[in-house]
Amino acid sequence: SGDVYQVLLQTKLLITAMMVWWMKGSRQTPLQWHVLWAIFLATSSFVIVDSGESGAPTKAGFGMLSVMLKVAVSCYCAVLSEKYLKAF
Repeated sequence: SGDVYQVLLQTKLLITAMMVWWMKGSRQTPLQWHVLWAIFLATSSFVIVDSGESGAPTKAGFGMLSVMLKVAVSCYCAVLSEKYLKAF
């Protein structure tokens, strides 16, 4: 559903921060990590509570996997482009 899609898209912030750390060696401060987790949890909580009112069962499976793959590829490309384009 659209709600699950929005929650999974919020992982883009966390995944990008982890990939920047892994690929570029740029670390986030503990405060920045707390803010990233707070944003993710707040968005997730809001969407989960809001979707609970519809009462419609959702089947996730392949759709969730597809969205996570989309997010991972998007983050990877963004970090790679930043890493190599800033080298010029």
